[in-house]
Amino acid sequence: MSQDNHYLIIDDDEIDKMIAERMIERIHPKIEQRGTMDGEQAISYLRKCTEENSIPKFILLDLIMPMSDGFQFLERYSSELYPKMPDVPVVILSSSIHERDKKKCLGYSFVREYMLKPFDSRLFKELEII
Repeated sequence: MSQDNHYLIIDDDEIDKMIAERMIERIHPKIEQRGTMDGEQAISYLRKCTEENSIPKFILLDLIMPMSDGFQFLERYSSELYPKMPDVPVVILSSSIHERDKKKCLGYSFVREYMLKPFDSRLFKELEII
């Protein structure tokens, strides 16, 4: 599967999405953002991406969202989509400072980093995922 020139941000907070988008745009001005409001929408979007052979370069995921949260997304992504897109790293961008949340997320092999909000462009750039 080929990676397209876009990334997916999963966050219910429009301001946080806008901040992340602007910071990523400064680092990589040619990459496009696609966003969803919760994990369920993201799963639907990624299913469509696999069907169209247009997968994102990376996924930026908030944990605390109404409806389907980041943990639910990780579980479904792990079993359903990760096998179809094993080269797509997930970066957690959360306000949760709980060590158990961080440990749980980093237990997934595809989770590259656990970042606290607000978006840290320096740390993100060091990840070298784009």
